[in-house]
Amino acid sequence: MTSFDLKVLALAGGIFLLFWIFMVLPGYFYLLTLRNALALCAPESRSMSPGRVWLLWIPLFNVAWHFVVVVHVMRSLQNEYARRHIEDVTLGKTRVLGLIVCALIAGSLVPGLWLYLLGLWITLGTNFWFKICSCNERLKSTRDN
Repeated sequence: MTSFDLKVLALAGGIFLLFWIFMVLPGYFYLLTLRNALALCAPESRSMSPGRVWLLWIPLFNVAWHFVVVVHVMRSLQNEYARRHIEDVTLGKTRVLGLIVCALIAGSLVPGLWLYLLGLWITLGTNFWFKICSCNERLKSTRDN
């Protein structure tokens, strides 16, 4: 192997490592948060089974499926909050935020547009993720009726 080959191999390995650190690991924990949101809801409150969240790992299919998951997670949380008599006025805004994130992901498929949407997607996506984390914490800390 030449010195050039080793440099190319090292660069490819570095890119792969960065991909894992910045995309795959956060993606896993994001999906785990969505799955946990569904799992914390009583079965009668769920509009989707928690395991279906993992279908978001399927490339391209995940663009459309993300809309479905966000709608069902938010509907399930709304049902569970009503079942437990939890007052929360932010669920509607969180649903809209989640759908905006889905639209940004779909818009990123347009050639040349993804780079412009990336910062907005990361910012709003992280905000949505933290809001779902807050919902999960609220369900964990509230007595189940």
